[in-house]
Amino acid sequence: MNVDTQSDEAFVNPYLIEGPAHVSTSGGKTSGFMLRQVLDAHGGKLPPDVHALFCNTGKEREESLLFVHEIETRWDVPIVWLEYVAPDWPEGPLVCFGRGANNTLRLGFYSDEDDPGNEASFRVVSYDTASRDGEPFDALIRHRSRLNEHGGTLPNPVAAWCSSELKQRTMRRWMVAQGYDEWTSVVGLRADEKKRVARMNGRKLERGWIELPLARAGVVEDHVTAYWDAQPFTLHLRAYEGNCDLCFKKTKRKILTIMAEGPRRAGWWIGGEEQTGARWRQDRPPYVRLQMMAQTQGMLAVGAFDVDEEDALPCNCTD
Repeated sequence: MNVDTQSDEAFVNPYLIEGPAHVSTSGGKTSGFMLRQVLDAHGGKLPPDVHALFCNTGKEREESLLFVHEIETRWDVPIVWLEYVAPDWPEGPLVCFGRGANNTLRLGFYSDEDDPGNEASFRVVSYDTASRDGEPFDALIRHRSRLNEHGGTLPNPVAAWCSSELKQRTMRRWMVAQGYDEWTSVVGLRADEKKRVARMNGRKLERGWIELPLARAGVVEDHVTAYWDAQPFTLHLRAYEGNCDLCFKKTKRKILTIMAEGPRRAGWWIGGEEQTGARWRQDRPPYVRLQMMAQTQGMLAVGAFDVDEEDALPCNCTD
């Protein structure tokens, strides 16, 4: 399915991607649709210096992992599966060992035998070996908690460092490891995601810039839905479920609904708050209380629920 762009004096196919570049594959229908358009624009194969990347946090739904795996096998497209790996710093006292970008302090755990500048890394996995119980996310939380002078910490709506570290910077680390100095980050934002498009369009990154081919092509959600409705496979998640099972950016009603339908999903999120002493959000009950509400009241705890309801906070996991 090809979607015509809005009229331009000189039409250029927005899906013709000039490398080096990476195509962000989030595990959702929109990014899958975008990858198909990029493949079609290049005769069915990605150019050698254009890479499809998928970052697994360990909290993706199994349906999302299967969807990515079906894309790579059915379409015969190589997708690089990546997971965050925390810096291999030794135990020891926290010290400042210089300043980094924007004059920010660079902190680490000093040891004569270890390089205090050791940075976070990544590992390449597959559908079969991908983490499924939050292991990369756990590693990031432990690392951030070691750096936090006040003790355990969790990402939250004010400081959502989970998506930036587990996804955006992990993709950047992989691209740097391939020898690239700069590249285009191809992101699947649609034309109907106007606020996010306005924020991201033409944005310059530390190592390159962002390209939004779906927005340029005028693609909206109906185009994506129609495409997948016509395919022999699709992502088997309802609109309100999302890839990250109980992300704190979801509305309270969505979280209660998912907990009521699958009570075991709450365990990891409850454990995060109990182990760190921190909270995913301060403006509503902790996850253990939400779980109790979902268990005792069932769907009555949810109330009138609109599956098309927008999350109160935008998720930047595809940025």
